[in-house]
Amino acid sequence: MAAIGNTYATLADLKSRMVDGQVEKAIIELLEEQGEFLKFLPWVECNDGTQHKTTVRAGIPEPTWRKLNYGVAQKKSQTAQITDACGMMAEYSTIDAKLCELAGKNEAAFRMSEDKGIIQGFEQTLMSAILYGDSTLNPEKIMGLSPRFNALTGVESAENIIDCEGASSNCTSIWLAVLGPESVCGLYPQGTKAGLQHKELGEQTVYDANNNPYQAKRALYQWDVGLCVRDWRQIAVARNIDVDDLTKDASGGTVDLVDVLDQLVERVNNLNVGKPVILANRTIRTFLRRQVKNRANCLLSMDEVMGFKNKVLHFDGIPILRTDALLSTETAIS
Repeated sequence: MAAIGNTYATLADLKSRMVDGQVEKAIIELLEEQGEFLKFLPWVECNDGTQHKTTVRAGIPEPTWRKLNYGVAQKKSQTAQITDACGMMAEYSTIDAKLCELAGKNEAAFRMSEDKGIIQGFEQTLMSAILYGDSTLNPEKIMGLSPRFNALTGVESAENIIDCEGASSNCTSIWLAVLGPESVCGLYPQGTKAGLQHKELGEQTVYDANNNPYQAKRALYQWDVGLCVRDWRQIAVARNIDVDDLTKDASGGTVDLVDVLDQLVERVNNLNVGKPVILANRTIRTFLRRQVKNRANCLLSMDEVMGFKNKVLHFDGIPILRTDALLSTETAIS
């Protein structure tokens, strides 16, 4: 996919060059308003139908210390192939034709206002899948982040997990991901458009709960989407944060969220290969603000970024994006 300046295409970029019609543009704008993370996530077209195959370096060969008149041992770098697949989401909008008629010339705007809940449902479902989806358990879903970082030992990704030592089922996580085609990005099937798609179906006869017919205007919303994690080293996560033990001043041995963020920044391999973002839920951001007030010289700030109407909380220049899809009821991993 072609680069735009020094970055890669987000939904906003795709809106301007791939989308036809005001309804589709309105959909993308609504998604960006509701989902902070989706405003940053770059999108890449799959290179194998509904799958995206990438090759990553799994090991680096060591050079030979050579002496004069002696050869160099032949070695090769180790690589591994990763395949990420897309899943399909769909939902119908059904609005009584009489209501649409009463809206008159404002019918399109009325129907869009009625469909806001559907669009919000797509955003929430996608964010939940990005965080928790497990295609080994539910083949129709995408593989999210948590199943890839779900063990403190025995797997390579354990190197990038910070254990905050909570042991209950009231835990949450904080994620730091460097977004980009070489690290973490969204996917859409080959030969299709990215983002939530809208198809107008016109007036149809539908049936109420008592199986009585009436006329309705219908539309189909579809989103074929995937998540590519090409380089796990560009993700770090703090897991096992017991929300019941958080305090406003990080006293009594509870989790010091500022210290956790410092560790996350150091765990990722290279912040400069893409756009780094931090993902946290409302509870974590609230306690983070409170803990910051009890210390001096903290790297927390409120800055403008990427057209957001309000300033966004940053740590060391990295935006901290809120997502309500991040649960405070995670079971601690071991």
